[in-house]
Amino acid sequence: MSRSGVLAAALLLGACAGFASDPSHAQAVAAATGCPQFHCTPEATGIMSQPIVGSASLASTITLSDASLGTLHAQGCSGNGKLLACLADPPPGTRGILKIIDTTTRPTLKVIHTDGSFASSKRLVASWNNGQVPFMFSDGRVGAGDARSYKIYDFTKAIPRMTSAALPWPAPQGATTLGLTDLSNGYGVVARTDGVLTFIKMARGTVVGSLSLAGQNGEPVILNSPPSASNGVLYAVAKGDAGYLFAVSMDGNAAPTTWNWRYANAGKISASPVDVSPSESGYSKTLVLLAVSDSDLGTPQLLGILDNGSSATVQWYIQLAQNLPVTPSVDGINRRVYFMYQNGHKVYEYPLYVGGSAPVANATGKSYDLQALAGMPDLHFNGHIGAIQSGLASDFTLLLAGTTSSSGPSSSQYMVAFRPNPAPGAAWATMVSAEAARATGAWNLSPSSTPGIYCPLLVEVGTGGGTGPGSLALMCDH
Repeated sequence: MSRSGVLAAALLLGACAGFASDPSHAQAVAAATGCPQFHCTPEATGIMSQPIVGSASLASTITLSDASLGTLHAQGCSGNGKLLACLADPPPGTRGILKIIDTTTRPTLKVIHTDGSFASSKRLVASWNNGQVPFMFSDGRVGAGDARSYKIYDFTKAIPRMTSAALPWPAPQGATTLGLTDLSNGYGVVARTDGVLTFIKMARGTVVGSLSLAGQNGEPVILNSPPSASNGVLYAVAKGDAGYLFAVSMDGNAAPTTWNWRYANAGKISASPVDVSPSESGYSKTLVLLAVSDSDLGTPQLLGILDNGSSATVQWYIQLAQNLPVTPSVDGINRRVYFMYQNGHKVYEYPLYVGGSAPVANATGKSYDLQALAGMPDLHFNGHIGAIQSGLASDFTLLLAGTTSSSGPSSSQYMVAFRPNPAPGAAWATMVSAEAARATGAWNLSPSSTPGIYCPLLVEVGTGGGTGPGSLALMCDH
């Protein structure tokens, strides 16, 4: 398929009731601190806005891996800078999938709430997707979903409460819920892997409509990962007869309209789309970053796609050495995108803005060797990439996780903080555990001993060399 022929015609794939801006939205946004939703922001940029402690201040690693937590998967947790909300398979003989954890308790972190305290009809069931993280609202509520419903829990009350939004049923066997994406206009979308999108009012958690996505030939599609959103538009990656990037627009009172961009892909894309606003990219339209596992050139690529409103244009592309297993991170101030390869040791930086006639090769990137910068000759990445952007261009800091055997006979787990600016960059590392995790999930924050400064917190999946249930590791100064 040629590059000029990959754009699909705009399709109206469904509609639901008209949507106006919801005046009660003010109290329904995500928490302002930490990483309160999938990849921290609606746009899935992976950015947290609070500064973190320096390496010299990290005195101890506080963990939670006891029987009260259960088995963590993939992303694992969201957070509001003090509390974590995690989804985990409960240990045998216990109940409760949603766990609320206080990160300020010592000598270990403590589970303080769980949906297991509710009647069985109000608890989550096993049909939640391991790519989902709970949504933490600014008013203290916490949302999470299974295939049948999206539940919003309020543990701030003397008697905890729960409201439930029913999702379209029946669903195909094996369908799971990917979580809630905030459209930033008073509404949110609960996405399910069978391509069903359910629209809810963020303030009340009530359903206002649903939409079933379909491929260009009317075929059913499977959503691969949690969607992202920017300026009222939801972006979702799906697999049907080919790969699709769907954009669902909800503007004012108009019914949702859907366009899709078809790309030549025969496999599964695990990384969610990342949305970049015009002020951050330099373009006049939203730029959507999409990693595809193959293309018309037969090699993996990272695409920079401009949203034209009812179609898409591939503005630029980056040739990749291998598939990207995790979503890139964006530095909007310096207009850069960063990514890394699984089991690699280099971080790659490319500009967000590339001029010229589309599509143009984005070939002006550079790489940073973290083995050299961190002084760890055996470092290899094994998890997600997160970032801190607390205001100044020079503050941008990437959070990485990696394994190394340089400190002993077995591979150990490390966190690495990398600041690319000013050149040539600087990095520091802290050991998390003596044995490496199978993988690492979402990054979060917890208060340090200095007000306004935070400590990084890492989700470990498959601890103890990969066979354990996982744990939470907080690298802090107290």
